[in-house]
Amino acid sequence: LGISLDETGVLIYGIEPFSSAQRGGLQKFDLIQEVNDSKILGIRDLREQVSLAGLGGKLKIKILRKGKNFTISLKLIDI
Repeated sequence: LGISLDETGVLIYGIEPFSSAQRGGLQKFDLIQEVNDSKILGIRDLREQVSLAGLGGKLKIKILRKGKNFTISLKLIDI
């Protein structure tokens, strides 16, 4: 997966079809490390940032994918 033991974040195990995550380009085994410039240490941090953005809000997500850093922007939609 290209993730060292000292990396922190939330690992994606699955993506819902037609979801904001899928439309935004997130993939299985991406490690979410930051959302809207806030460090993500666990699922609570991720849920908090999603809640703060709210439906229709935008998220800037820093991920680690196969050992490389990427930034993805997505809009939260209702499915």
